Amino acid sequence: MSNFECSKCGGSSFIHSLPAGDYCDCGIPDISGTQCAKCSKEINPSRLAKISLNPPAAPSKAAATSKGAKEGSGSAIAGIAASPSGKTIDDLIRAQNRTTHAVRAFVRFLFIQLSAMTLGVFIWNLSLGMVDAESCAYSGSNCEGNSALQVIAGLVILGGIIWSSSAGWSELEKSNI
Repeated sequence: MSNFECSKCGGSSFIHSLPAGDYCDCGIPDISGTQCAKCSKEINPSRLAKISLNPPAAPSKAAATSKGAKEGSGSAIAGIAASPSGKTIDDLIRAQNRTTHAVRAFVRFLFIQLSAMTLGVFIWNLSLGMVDAESCAYSGSNCEGNSALQVIAGLVILGGIIWSSSAGWSELEKSNI
């Protein structure tokens, strides 16, 4: 026993382990209250919480074989794989994939948008760096930046907006899996 284990129950976490009891170990118990009708033993409370008390009706053989399951093995697994709300693991995975693509679309949109804005502002500031401050202060001439660089900066920003929107929408379309 290591220093981190409880001397009474042997648990190595902050929550003590449940005392070892004689619980049902049937693969798929036949639930009757908190007892298993097959072996007449009590079902472990943590296992009972995981198993739906109202499993969906077993699918017909035609439905089981249409999903590619072997005959005779689909009904027991389908009863556990579906939650009380009727959602299966596949439904949850599809929902997670949709969420992942939606988040990717938003992040990609922001990354391209911020990159284009940064580059556009940098080019714009380069154009303003070409102003002759002395002649601008004395005579009021040559106070504008380089107009060619300002046009390029505007095109970079506009192109970034269009590209980021296109990339975001194309990624968002992938979320309709």
